[in-house]
Amino acid sequence: MLNQNQQRAQDILHHIRATYAGRAEDFGSLGVVWYRNAEEYRALLSMFEPESAPDVSYADWLEEAEAIEAGMRKDKRKMVRAYLDPQGFTAFCRQHNLKLNSRARQIYAACYAQKADERSFIEQCERN
Repeated sequence: MLNQNQQRAQDILHHIRATYAGRAEDFGSLGVVWYRNAEEYRALLSMFEPESAPDVSYADWLEEAEAIEAGMRKDKRKMVRAYLDPQGFTAFCRQHNLKLNSRARQIYAACYAQKADERSFIEQCERN
Protein backbone atom coordinates (compact mmCIF):
# COMPACT_ATOMS: atom_id res chain seq x y z
CA MET A 1 0.00 0.00 0.00
CA LEU A 2 1.31 3.45 -0.93
CA ASN A 3 1.76 6.12 1.71
CA GLN A 4 0.42 9.63 1.11
CA ASN A 5 3.70 10.92 -0.41
CA GLN A 6 4.01 7.96 -2.73
CA GLN A 7 0.39 8.37 -3.82
CA ARG A 8 0.92 12.07 -4.58
CA ALA A 9 4.03 11.18 -6.59
CA GLN A 10 2.05 8.57 -8.53
CA ASP A 11 -0.70 11.12 -9.23
CA ILE A 12 1.85 13.64 -10.53
CA LEU A 13 3.53 11.01 -12.71
CA HIS A 14 0.15 9.99 -14.10
CA HIS A 15 -0.54 13.63 -15.02
CA ILE A 16 2.90 13.99 -16.67
CA ARG A 17 2.44 10.75 -18.61
CA ALA A 18 -1.00 11.83 -19.81
CA THR A 19 0.27 15.26 -20.84
CA TYR A 20 3.25 13.95 -22.80
CA ALA A 21 1.80 10.67 -24.08
CA GLY A 22 3.32 9.91 -27.46
CA ARG A 23 4.84 13.38 -27.69
CA ALA A 24 7.89 13.24 -25.40
CA GLU A 25 10.21 13.98 -28.30
CA ASP A 26 8.38 17.29 -28.88
CA PHE A 27 9.43 18.60 -25.49
CA GLY A 28 12.72 19.35 -23.81
CA SER A 29 13.53 18.49 -20.26
CA LEU A 30 10.90 18.83 -17.58
CA GLY A 31 12.00 21.18 -14.81
CA VAL A 32 11.05 20.08 -11.31
CA VAL A 33 11.47 22.47 -8.41
CA TRP A 34 14.13 21.09 -6.08
CA TYR A 35 15.09 22.23 -2.59
CA ARG A 36 18.73 21.60 -1.63
CA ASN A 37 18.15 21.04 2.08
CA ALA A 38 15.70 21.42 4.95
CA GLU A 39 17.09 24.81 5.96
CA GLU A 40 16.52 26.36 2.53
CA TYR A 41 13.13 24.63 2.30
CA ARG A 42 12.01 26.26 5.57
CA ALA A 43 13.37 29.64 4.47
CA LEU A 44 11.51 29.45 1.17
CA LEU A 45 8.28 28.29 2.83
CA SER A 46 8.32 31.40 4.97
CA MET A 47 8.61 33.54 1.81
CA PHE A 48 5.88 31.88 -0.27
CA GLU A 49 2.34 33.18 -0.28
CA PRO A 50 0.60 31.13 2.45
CA GLU A 51 -2.00 29.58 0.16
CA SER A 52 0.65 28.32 -2.25
CA ALA A 53 3.23 26.97 0.21
CA PRO A 54 3.65 23.19 0.29
CA ASP A 55 2.03 21.78 3.41
CA VAL A 56 4.48 18.93 3.94
CA SER A 57 7.77 18.57 5.78
CA TYR A 58 11.05 18.61 3.90
CA ALA A 59 11.44 14.86 4.46
CA ASP A 60 7.98 14.19 3.00
CA TRP A 61 8.62 16.55 0.08
CA LEU A 62 11.96 14.86 -0.64
CA GLU A 63 10.39 11.39 -0.59
CA GLU A 64 7.75 12.54 -3.08
CA ALA A 65 10.24 14.35 -5.30
CA GLU A 66 12.61 11.38 -5.43
CA ALA A 67 9.71 9.09 -6.36
CA ILE A 68 8.79 11.44 -9.21
CA GLU A 69 12.41 11.54 -10.35
CA ALA A 70 12.61 7.72 -10.30
CA GLY A 71 9.39 7.49 -12.30
CA MET A 72 10.72 9.94 -14.86
CA ARG A 73 13.93 7.92 -15.22
CA LYS A 74 11.88 4.74 -15.60
CA ASP A 75 9.88 6.46 -18.37
CA LYS A 76 13.16 7.62 -19.97
CA ARG A 77 11.93 11.20 -19.69
CA LYS A 78 14.43 14.04 -19.31
CA MET A 79 14.09 15.82 -16.00
CA VAL A 80 16.12 18.67 -14.56
CA ARG A 81 16.28 19.52 -10.88
CA ALA A 82 15.46 23.23 -10.78
CA TYR A 83 17.25 24.19 -7.58
CA LEU A 84 15.46 26.93 -5.72
CA ASP A 85 17.38 29.16 -3.37
CA PRO A 86 15.88 32.07 -1.44
CA GLN A 87 17.92 34.89 -3.02
CA GLY A 88 17.87 33.59 -6.57
CA PHE A 89 14.16 32.80 -6.58
CA THR A 90 13.27 36.18 -5.07
CA ALA A 91 15.37 37.94 -7.72
CA PHE A 92 13.76 35.86 -10.49
CA CYS A 93 10.26 36.77 -9.25
CA ARG A 94 11.15 40.45 -8.97
CA GLN A 95 12.68 40.46 -12.47
CA HIS A 96 9.57 38.83 -13.98
CA ASN A 97 7.04 40.65 -11.79
CA LEU A 98 5.78 37.40 -10.23
CA LYS A 99 4.35 36.73 -6.81
CA LEU A 100 6.17 34.15 -4.68
CA ASN A 101 3.67 31.38 -5.36
CA SER A 102 3.27 28.00 -7.06
CA ARG A 103 2.86 29.56 -10.50
CA ALA A 104 6.20 31.37 -10.11
CA ARG A 105 7.83 28.10 -9.02
CA GLN A 106 6.48 26.36 -12.14
CA ILE A 107 7.73 29.15 -14.41
CA TYR A 108 11.11 29.13 -12.68
CA ALA A 109 11.42 25.35 -13.15
CA ALA A 110 10.47 25.60 -16.83
CA CYS A 111 13.04 28.37 -17.43
CA TYR A 112 15.69 26.41 -15.53
CA ALA A 113 15.05 23.33 -17.70
CA GLN A 114 15.12 25.38 -20.90
CA LYS A 115 18.49 26.86 -19.95
CA ALA A 116 19.81 23.38 -19.12
CA ASP A 117 18.65 22.13 -22.53
CA GLU A 118 20.31 25.10 -24.26
CA ARG A 119 23.60 24.43 -22.44
CA SER A 120 23.40 20.76 -23.40
CA PHE A 121 22.72 21.64 -27.05
CA ILE A 122 25.65 24.08 -27.16
CA GLU A 123 27.96 21.48 -25.59
CA GLN A 124 26.89 18.91 -28.19
CA CYS A 125 27.55 21.37 -31.00
CA GLU A 126 30.98 22.24 -29.63
CA ARG A 127 31.94 18.55 -29.48
CA ASN A 128 31.00 18.01 -33.14
